[in-house]
Parts: sequence; C-alpha cells; structure tokens
Amino acid sequence: MKITNDPVSAVEQQQAEQKTQRANQGSGSFGDLLAQELSGETVSTQDAAATPPLGINPLLLASAPAVEQTQAEPQVMESLDNIMSDWEDYAGKLDANSDGSELKEAYSKLEHIGGEIERLKAENPNMAETNPGLKSVVDEMEILNVTETYKFNRGDYI
Repeated sequence: MKITNDPVSAVEQQQAEQKTQRANQGSGSFGDLLAQELSGETVSTQDAAATPPLGINPLLLASAPAVEQTQAEPQVMESLDNIMSDWEDYAGKLDANSDGSELKEAYSKLEHIGGEIERLKAENPNMAETNPGLKSVVDEMEILNVTETYKFNRGDYI
C-alpha cells in the first residue's frame, strides 16, 4: 500500500487559506472595535457575541448550555457545600461507631441534613427553572437523606 501526502497537503492548504482570511478579516474588525472604543462609543454586544473566538469550534458553542448565574445561586452553592460537609461528618460518625455511642449523634446529624435540604427547597421553589443542575443535586441529596434515614430506622447500623 502506497502512502501519499495528498490529505496532509490538502489540510495544510486549507489552514493556510483560513489564516489569510483571518488576517484580512481580523485586522479590519479589530481596528474598527479599537476605533470605537477610543472614540467613546459603546460596541454592541450582539456584534461581538455573534462571532465566536477563533480557536473555538462553533458546533461546541451551539451544544453548550448557557451559563447564567442568578443571585440565589451562590447561596445555594454555599448551602450545598455545608450539606456535603455534614454528610462527611455523618459518615465519620458512622465509621467511628464501634460501641454504639455515636449513633445518637449520627441520627441527629442526619435529621439536621434533612432539615437543611427542606429549607433549601423552600427558599428556592423555582430552582428547576432557574438552575436545573443544582435542582438535580438537591434532589439527589434528598434521596440520599431519605435512604439513609430508612436504613438507620431499619437498624442497619446497630
């Protein structure tokens, strides 16, 4: 089988054409943007957002979810971080439970986690619309809490 350089040369030629197009196109648009900024005019964000950066594949931009941070999102993230810390404490209490003395503390920690999850859901009733990713994390935490409570009440940790 004979190996030829035709595909490689075609790609190199295509890249060279793209570089020349970018150089011709980029210098004019950058100059225009610079002139507008220096003159004090505001550049419309639609024009700037319409053209993606040169190193990014436009197909990836189309499939990427829009990231919008709401005002409540940092508070939700902080609450989730605290809940995760509580889960670590709960797991540590279960792990250290060799004689049964830590079970009361572990159960109270589990009840505290459940209360925090309910509080988080009550404070952010429209979380499913504003941030479905965080909503799914909160739902998973709630499922984990209910499951652990059921296992605890069933006597799995005695």
